[in-house]
Amino acid sequence: MDAKFENLMKDTYMETLEEGRFIYLVGRGSSMYPFVKNYDVLTVESVRDQLNIGDIIIVDMLSKDSTKFVAHRIVPKRQGNN
Repeated sequence: MDAKFENLMKDTYMETLEEGRFIYLVGRGSSMYPFVKNYDVLTVESVRDQLNIGDIIIVDMLSKDSTKFVAHRIVPKRQGNN
């Protein structure tokens, strides 16, 4: 996908979220299985409350080459890890 188009889409997504509305993203890959399956549709909204273990968050992974969002699931901190 063209980088200019990706940046325009990202800006549109961020503006939509800042207005208090939600967006849909399509999950790709299997790293979140079984919580998110390949091609599941994710409903994304701005964080308004406290995040909790088990919540799925979308992170804006900024890079020079492209803009993309990555989903992560909040998990408890393991004992012994600082």
